[in-house]
Amino acid sequence: MEYVVVTGANGGLGYSLSKMLSEKGYFVYGIDIVGNRLSNIDNLKFIECDLSNPIDIDNAVSIIKSDNVRIKAIYNLCGIFKMESVIEGDSESFEKIIRINFLSMYYINKGLFPYLDKGSTIINMSSEVARYSCLPFQTYYTLTKKMIECYTDDLRREANYLGIRVVKVQSGSLNTKMISSAASEFDKLESSTKYFKNQLLKMKFLMDNELSKTHDVDKLSKLLTSLIKKKRVKLVYRYKNSFKLKLLGILPERLQDKIFLKLVK
Repeated sequence: MEYVVVTGANGGLGYSLSKMLSEKGYFVYGIDIVGNRLSNIDNLKFIECDLSNPIDIDNAVSIIKSDNVRIKAIYNLCGIFKMESVIEGDSESFEKIIRINFLSMYYINKGLFPYLDKGSTIINMSSEVARYSCLPFQTYYTLTKKMIECYTDDLRREANYLGIRVVKVQSGSLNTKMISSAASEFDKLESSTKYFKNQLLKMKFLMDNELSKTHDVDKLSKLLTSLIKKKRVKLVYRYKNSFKLKLLGILPERLQDKIFLKLVK
């Protein structure tokens, strides 16, 4: 039996992927802060872990190490969404999203790397937003994804020397709890802001429009599952990226500034 690790295993994508991997015959170490959805998956060992806490992460890594198995793949899927102003935003929220979205990935990969063999695969979940300059009020989230991009590029180049594959995934919006979280984050920001209430009210229709275009997690899970067996993998896989974001992203920065100003002035 081959062993894989999935962080954020109780979430929408994590659950779908864990179930699919189990059905394919893999043994899954499912890491998350809760595991209520995972009890019906065969060949899965749930490891309770607050991925914002380095001590919890160390404990999770120790549990896997104690089983003395070789790991075929690590899927770093855990993540949260925060929508805040860099001017008014809460610094504790800023630090928390960095710990969960980026540092947990770093610590998991670092702790388990000695248990990977040549041909094993590390998959790091990034986002389509990492490809472009930051959208207003989304920098906390986007920054963590840009950190993942830089980290993954270097990890891949170092791991190349050891025969271990590293892949990043730039996904568009998925039909998960993160979508409802995004709507909630927007409402919280709009109700608490001192400076940007009018701008946020005008932006709401844009956000609602984008949130309505979510995509199926099972199709992405199928792609992620297939990576383990592929002889050659791409450096980056893009799944259902937004054409509007791509179009905006190719424009000069100053023109983008003018568009944002014009749209919600």
